[in-house]
Amino acid sequence: MRWLTGVAVVVVVATLCGVTPAGAEERARPSIELSRLQTTLHGGDLVGERQTGPDCAPSGALAWDAADAAAFALDAYRKLLRKALSDVGFAVPEPANDPADAADVQVTAQITGVHTTSCQKTALGEPADRTVMSIRWQVVAAAGGKVLARIETESSGSSSKGAQRALRGAFSANARRLARSEAFAKAVGGVPGSALPPPLLPPPRAPLTAMTLSLPASGKPMALGEAAKAVVSIFVGASMGSGVLISSDGYVLTNHHVAAEGARVRVRWPDGSETAGEVVRSDAHRDVALIRTAAPKVRALSIRHGPVELGETVYAIGTPLERDFAGTLTRGVVSTASRMFQGQAFIQSDVAVDHGNSGGPLLDEHGQLIGLTDLSYVPDGRSHNISFFIPIDEALEALRLKPVR
Repeated sequence: MRWLTGVAVVVVVATLCGVTPAGAEERARPSIELSRLQTTLHGGDLVGERQTGPDCAPSGALAWDAADAAAFALDAYRKLLRKALSDVGFAVPEPANDPADAADVQVTAQITGVHTTSCQKTALGEPADRTVMSIRWQVVAAAGGKVLARIETESSGSSSKGAQRALRGAFSANARRLARSEAFAKAVGGVPGSALPPPLLPPPRAPLTAMTLSLPASGKPMALGEAAKAVVSIFVGASMGSGVLISSDGYVLTNHHVAAEGARVRVRWPDGSETAGEVVRSDAHRDVALIRTAAPKVRALSIRHGPVELGETVYAIGTPLERDFAGTLTRGVVSTASRMFQGQAFIQSDVAVDHGNSGGPLLDEHGQLIGLTDLSYVPDGRSHNISFFIPIDEALEALRLKPVR
């Protein structure tokens, strides 16, 4: 799930920037480098919990220590940000005695929050450590020192090779979100005092052609227990989100920021089985994606078309925070039937959602699909149960999905 942040902080939107082939145009773009890395954490601060046993039962608190602080070596983390930037076509400076001096744009990263769960005994192949990290980025023009943007991100990383690897994985995931955000692209698009052109945004994509799917009949109620069988966990590398089966042919809806177009994913079903999936189409602007996989024999969710009503009871199902919480159901009401944000309509609700719920369904009282989990407002690092969901009709329209007639 993407997180909105408070006043005077730029909202990060996971919009992919296209990769431009190497050449004169790319070399002319402003180069970017990590110039400072710091954390607001102090020795002894609680940063998570230790778990033991086959079921990873809580066994104590984790505290920030000198080894954690020492893990944040600037050179190592520069490489992680460079990789994230170069993957989407931004320029990075050639290695120098002080790489930051060679860059047109300097980025500082302040790690404002870390939460780690460390299980010392897990099933074979499962990650032993998972870290959720929050970062406050500042983007500065080297010429003149003008602050171009302040951007906040939050993401996670997992590793079976120790907590330090999980920390680096979480930083990498945050760096990717920064590099792919529209706010960052706009910030470095016009560097003061430089005649260099802005980073090239992706060319307009051709409109998606209509795709027909065998969707369940609208208006057919489903018990919540039955509906939960169609809600899945989606894994892309160390990242996790949720999704929902909308066709008996094995098509699953989720967010674009969970699984971008062309990605290979793992889909875990409520019975514990896993299937391989491929993202067959996506729309970054509306933040929706369609995955094709081999579904077990479960019913796809019925889709309710049309507007929702203020005050009606709704339910969210997904995998918040940890994979062991798959199938978590929460209840709330529609707080605002159509809340406009960045030119797009959302269903606002007080139903509780968290990291990992991204792409999961919002259901009405009859178990019908009315929206997809997308955003949550967290102005001070705490949830206030102000969450936003993509109306299902808009998700289908963005992907040009039509029911078989």
